[in-house]
Amino acid sequence: MEKVEQSLRTIYSLTVNNYKFSQAIKEFESLAKGFPELWGNEYFLIKLAFFYDHLALQQKKRQARFKMENFAMELYKKALTLDTKSTSALWGIGRVWWHRKSKKAISYAKKVYFLVKKDGEPTGLKAQVIGLCYKAVENYERAEYWLLRGYEEGPPDSGLTLNICKFYSDVGDHRKAVLYAKRLRGQLGREDEKVRSTKFAKDIEKFIDELLGQIQK
Repeated sequence: MEKVEQSLRTIYSLTVNNYKFSQAIKEFESLAKGFPELWGNEYFLIKLAFFYDHLALQQKKRQARFKMENFAMELYKKALTLDTKSTSALWGIGRVWWHRKSKKAISYAKKVYFLVKKDGEPTGLKAQVIGLCYKAVENYERAEYWLLRGYEEGPPDSGLTLNICKFYSDVGDHRKAVLYAKRLRGQLGREDEKVRSTKFAKDIEKFIDELLGQIQK
């Protein structure tokens, strides 16, 4: 089983930053045919659910999207039966509600934040997730508070900078958006080539170019 779990982790690392969610689902479920006990494995359930809830966003038809999201929810809830304090499973459910722009996401995000804080783990991203949930329901004052709080709590990370940069861009605060865009470019430049070559990193570079291009017009 240890080798199987390593295979799962390899699949995840090779697909997640290139958005190959459909491929990952096929590979995960193919492994599960040979090892049905994976359906009782917390890591398997959470990552498979993650792929489904992200693939759902790529669906053009609302019915197809909701079907995938609902299946992801079932997997996250099953993972919670194995560990009731699993922050990955809790936020997985919260993320689906966030994608649906529901206030329900906020309570899940806060629960995860305080669990992580209690364990003494880094809280920056978890705080920002609360901000993103507030942004989704158009409470921009609380969104800014939590995004900035997360940025300060850190640790320094290009993802934290990206979140707050996009926030200021979306609300029309161009001066602050440019400030964080320049910081973000500097952070990306310090990443290794493997990271910079991912679709995720290239999309960030494109976002920065478009943002700075609009400001300079």
